[in-house]
Amino acid sequence: MTPCAAARRLIEAAKAGHGGAPGFTAAHLLLALKAVAREPGIGRPRLQALLGLGEAATRTLISRLAEAGLARRASRGLRPSEEGLQVLEALSRAVMVEETPEALVEEWGATVALFIAAPPPRSLTDVYRVRDYLVEEGCRLAVIGGVSGGSVEVPGAPGYLASRIEQVAPQGIGEATVIVVPSECVIRALNAALRLLASICS
Repeated sequence: MTPCAAARRLIEAAKAGHGGAPGFTAAHLLLALKAVAREPGIGRPRLQALLGLGEAATRTLISRLAEAGLARRASRGLRPSEEGLQVLEALSRAVMVEETPEALVEEWGATVALFIAAPPPRSLTDVYRVRDYLVEEGCRLAVIGGVSGGSVEVPGAPGYLASRIEQVAPQGIGEATVIVVPSECVIRALNAALRLLASICS
């Protein structure tokens, strides 16, 4: 399964149903899948606490995972399906989230860097396109750049930032789009990253 197809599966499962928009996003589904794979048999209360969702939203999320064939209900909690594991594997190589205890952007406090297997922005138009995904998710503070040929470029950002991003970049990363956000925006930025990945094959 390609990262693009995996992202689309999660986005499709998170779409509004008959009762309106669910209280979760494709990013919540991805985090739930990771939790189910890490803790087979995980129950609703634990999942609810991990995701920071309400009870109704968590119940709907569990139903959507099962309906999409990404997880299956067992007598004791949820278990990942084969397809759910394929989605996880495809996205584990395509979206890497590096939590940084110290700020990459000095005035923000704790930050998170997302490395997305998407072509790095090559122009201001490309940067604006990525920024638009983030703004639509409600993530207004972000630094957008890219990795190409092993070096990080962050157009318009302070000079120290590229070297800090290089320090947290996963080993052996080739080309990627990089998004740095304050840590409280990570789930929204992750959802933007999934939408960006899905757009690659549209």
